Amino acid sequence: MTINNQVILQGVMNMRRSFGLWLIALFTVSIFAPLAILSVALAAYFNRMFINETESMFTNTLSSVSQHITTYAGDLSRMSMTPYFHADMMDNLLEINSGRYFTNPNSATRVNRNYHVAFSQQLATARRDVVSVLFVPYSLDNDRCFLVRRHVGSHQIVICPDVRDSAWYKSALASDGGVFFAHSGIPDYLTEPNSHFFFTNQGQNIFSVVRLIKNPATMRPVGVIKVDAIDDVISDIFRHIVISPSSVLALLDTGGNVIYSNARVESVLLEEAANGAARVQGADGSYYVSVAPITSTPWRLCYLASEKDIRQRTAVIYHVTALFGLVCLAAALLIFYKSSRNTVQSMNQLLLAMKKIASGDLDINLDIKQKNYLATLADALNQTARRLDSHIQSEYKAVLERRNAEYLALQSQINPHFLNNILSSFVTLNRIGRREALEQSIVSLGRLFRYVEKNENLSTVKGELDFLEEYLTLQRLRFTDRLSFDISCAEEAEDIVIPKLLLQPLVENSITHGMEPYDNNLRIEIYAAVEKLSDASRLLVVIRDDGAGFDAGGMGPDSVGLSNTIKRLELFNGNSVFQIESSRGNGCRCEIILPV
Repeated sequence: MTINNQVILQGVMNMRRSFGLWLIALFTVSIFAPLAILSVALAAYFNRMFINETESMFTNTLSSVSQHITTYAGDLSRMSMTPYFHADMMDNLLEINSGRYFTNPNSATRVNRNYHVAFSQQLATARRDVVSVLFVPYSLDNDRCFLVRRHVGSHQIVICPDVRDSAWYKSALASDGGVFFAHSGIPDYLTEPNSHFFFTNQGQNIFSVVRLIKNPATMRPVGVIKVDAIDDVISDIFRHIVISPSSVLALLDTGGNVIYSNARVESVLLEEAANGAARVQGADGSYYVSVAPITSTPWRLCYLASEKDIRQRTAVIYHVTALFGLVCLAAALLIFYKSSRNTVQSMNQLLLAMKKIASGDLDINLDIKQKNYLATLADALNQTARRLDSHIQSEYKAVLERRNAEYLALQSQINPHFLNNILSSFVTLNRIGRREALEQSIVSLGRLFRYVEKNENLSTVKGELDFLEEYLTLQRLRFTDRLSFDISCAEEAEDIVIPKLLLQPLVENSITHGMEPYDNNLRIEIYAAVEKLSDASRLLVVIRDDGAGFDAGGMGPDSVGLSNTIKRLELFNGNSVFQIESSRGNGCRCEIILPV
């Protein structure tokens, strides 16, 4: 395989890889781009779906929590209205508020018996988390309060410092007989050592229902009843609600304080949520906010849906979609590779054929097995290559024939000029009576004509130099001692092919223009050698004389010998070089250089 063919094959292999990679890349983009868009769209869809699901869950949670807390608050609220349903209990509260309980022993005895029995029965039948009932007289100016606790044999008079300055007391008064819900830690009257409070978990809080009791007859305030319950019920309600791990569900009072929360949360987040923010940012991430009031209570339910949890659920969709997309892409690529292999092979054959045509090799015969547009294209390319080859062959033959005709025309120009000079020499010899020399000259001329008339356009360097030796010998018969010559040839140059009669016009010019018009002697030196260059070799033929010379720059179109020689060199080898150096009085030097 030649270097040119190797370069072509390497270029075709690169084009094959590029074409195959281009098809794979195009197919990958056409498949992967829709999959990527589908993945993003699905993730966005499921993200929105999860948010809607969160909102729906909050609505259901709100309904459930509202129902339970409303039921629970209703039970406590009804318990706070017990004095209105029992006349003797209302009488007892009036006795206490009027102060007769502390000044009249009979009143004290009656109240102790009836008050304790009435509220003890209420506590016994109430929910298990209701722990006490506290009554604060309205008209007394001291801090004495009446306390009835679950599972305790009698009521107690406890001192509640500054009870009338407490927020829950003032709120009860402001409610003017309406119910008020309060939430706080365990009060002191339930944690003192003598209280025998049977709930020892100090982490618990108290959930209270507070109501101002009025005299039904006069509608004047009698006192404030406070029903206390631990928040176990609220904990139970929240415990059965399922939310995401990082989300927060909190019960807020009217001031935005936390009544209960399933997890610790930054207070600033709840404050922003209570103020109507739709999305809050905390140390642990972002949260979507949903806040709604609980029916029949002043409380609100706040749900902070963790964006991190939503993203984790969305990430699963991303991963599943990506995995599904990769599997589909791999399967599609496999199917595409198998189905397009024949097409790629056909395209590769076409590329190789076009590369060969571009390099000048028209010997192609494509055989595409597929019956499609590629087969049609291959047939058209085969026909084009055959027609182009036929056209080139015709043009090449025409050029050769034209070149041969030009050779013959140039040769016919040289022969008459040479013959005329020789015949002139023969006439001279005949006139001076040198018959033997004339006979030898005629024999030499016969050899020259036989060389010239051979049906060949080319000769060797040795053949040309032998011809010149015969020619100059004949010329010496004419010019005697005025003409001398020296011919030499390197052995490696002897068999190199050159155009026939290429050198004779140059030698003839040396005689005709360098000596004949003048009365001087002429020496002609001719030598041929092969020069070795770094990357190639070349034939060098030098014809040098010491004649009159001429102005080489003024050589015109009438210089038939020189122009013929130059033309024949160009026709023989387009890379040949012809150089001439001459000046008046300094002879002439001609060089012919031909690559070998």
